[in-house]
Amino acid sequence: MPAAAEAPLSISVVVAQNGPFIENAAIKVTLRKTTTAVVEVEYAAQANAIEQANADPARCHFLSCVRSECVPTATIATTAAAIGKTGSASYSLTNLWTGATSATTGTISASVPAHGTVMYRVAGGSASTNPSGEIHATGAAKCLDVPNSAQANGTQLDIWTCGGASNQIWTLTSGQLTVYSGSSEKCLDAFNNQTTSGTKVEIWTCNGGANQQWAVNSNGTITGTQSGLCLDVTGASTANGALVELWTCNGQSNQQWTLG
Repeated sequence: MPAAAEAPLSISVVVAQNGPFIENAAIKVTLRKTTTAVVEVEYAAQANAIEQANADPARCHFLSCVRSECVPTATIATTAAAIGKTGSASYSLTNLWTGATSATTGTISASVPAHGTVMYRVAGGSASTNPSGEIHATGAAKCLDVPNSAQANGTQLDIWTCGGASNQIWTLTSGQLTVYSGSSEKCLDAFNNQTTSGTKVEIWTCNGGANQQWAVNSNGTITGTQSGLCLDVTGASTANGALVELWTCNGQSNQQWTLG
């Protein structure tokens, strides 16, 4: 997906500090997505000097220190889903400056010094095109369903005979699975940020929380990014109305899903 076709991902943090020879020393951290597969992290520091009538060698040394050596390294992190990569249980990262490679299940992080830039090429999965459709419960031959087309926050999901109605149509966007649209849009949500087996899976107003981030994996599972648990049909039931929860991934058919 061309970088020009999407808004850049940008996260900035600024910390101000004053000292004897500086005013408003600013440390700015910026995270940008340059393409679908490349993440660039830049950590910049700058200081505005207080004007003095006489030159002061100590001042010059201090400012130089603020601009480079004395500014601490920052650790910046994002996820594969946030940059539009989905559909894999593991991604390979290549540092474009050093050539070093590593693997991740989804988190992309870098320890970046002042005035430094780190670029990774992310391989694996597929570029997100916001796939949409029914989420089929493979073991039950049913669909992930919002009971009675309810729109109330906290409604627990179940499985039901596939019918193509709006309460069974889901869209994957930047790690969120959404149902309905417009002002009625809701997100697939792990109840109360819980991360234990048996946590109910519900709909809730989309809020960007970690409990609303999901990975649709190539092995057929859907896992909660926050918990690492699998979307599961309770008790391996195949009946209409069987509730959906989080459970430790076990490779069983009641944890197998297909989107679309």
